[in-house]
Amino acid sequence: MKLEILQENLNLGINTVCRVLTNRPQVAILSNLLLVASPGNLEITASNLETTVTVTVGAKVEEKGEFTVPGRTFQEIVSGLSAEKIDLEVKEGFLTLSGGKFKGKINGTPAAEFPKVLESLGNKKPTASWKLDKLSFSKVLNRLIFSAATDDGRAVLTGILFAGGKEELVLAAADGFRLSADKISLEGKNNPEVKFIVPAKALLEVSRLLNESKGDKEEKEFALDYFEDKSEVIFDLGVVKIITRLIAGNFPDYEKIIPPDSSIKIVSTTEELAKAVKLAAVFARNSANIVKLRMANGKLRISANAPEVGENETEVEVKIEKGESEELIIAFNYRYLLDLFNNLGETEITLEFNGPLASGIFKIPSAPNFLHLIMPVRVQN
Repeated sequence: MKLEILQENLNLGINTVCRVLTNRPQVAILSNLLLVASPGNLEITASNLETTVTVTVGAKVEEKGEFTVPGRTFQEIVSGLSAEKIDLEVKEGFLTLSGGKFKGKINGTPAAEFPKVLESLGNKKPTASWKLDKLSFSKVLNRLIFSAATDDGRAVLTGILFAGGKEELVLAAADGFRLSADKISLEGKNNPEVKFIVPAKALLEVSRLLNESKGDKEEKEFALDYFEDKSEVIFDLGVVKIITRLIAGNFPDYEKIIPPDSSIKIVSTTEELAKAVKLAAVFARNSANIVKLRMANGKLRISANAPEVGENETEVEVKIEKGESEELIIAFNYRYLLDLFNNLGETEITLEFNGPLASGIFKIPSAPNFLHLIMPVRVQN
């Protein structure tokens, strides 16, 4: 393997894939990056077995070949080089690097020991394949990912459900205390009906890459391929591909916990609500993170109290669409409210309630298919 490559492009490619490297890999070779040189391109791959990321970078290749080198070491060296162009060559079990006044070599490992995830899929036809709009999918992910569980006690809740129908793709995330769900329209009207759960950790990387490519006007869509027999999905973002294993198990039937109706419906702004909740959080942190929302006389007040700290109350401007004469006191964990307000990216939000022990429902007018549910906390008024 012998090639010449721009330092900027190589550094960007390495940084993109290195995010999936773990400090304690299951297999020693997974601390390495796989480098594959072919005419005009250098392919860089990192994997932790659960998720694999591959980036293709343009390069002037004199000799094709493949090799693996320690990822963190390679990343530190390349990021520290100031040379515009870098020469890479594999010699006698080492990867030699030269650029400007720098010369060095890194001890590597033959590529044969590195798991070839893409090759394992071969020419298999995906069970389902969709073309999705990058910007729309990115917005949906941002509104859902924070609702996934981080505790491995219930593995299925650490992922996001993808339920593909003939004309739409439903996504849902839940952790037992809150739920986010949304829908995406699909091209065509006869798509296969499938269900699978994608790890939220992998989707965080997909979301990050989509957010970084928002300015890319040429590629507005990406491909999502689902392979049922391999229990894997590929997010093909163009120069970057993310392959991840799916989570086995059945996602809870979340639709059963969504209240069919509400007695109170109000509209406010995420900014006003977030400010009020943040002020209440100063006291709520010393009182099991509980904040109270009180509806009375057509007004919404958000409060918290802690005997050893004090108490507060903030009135929030709202527009009442239903239940003007209703009175209600409902309590929530303030962290769940702030997670929602901080991730919506919207200015207006609708709140629906149906009693102090019924789940609060949150919607946004700009995305009619989006729904967020938060379970209330039982407290004495």
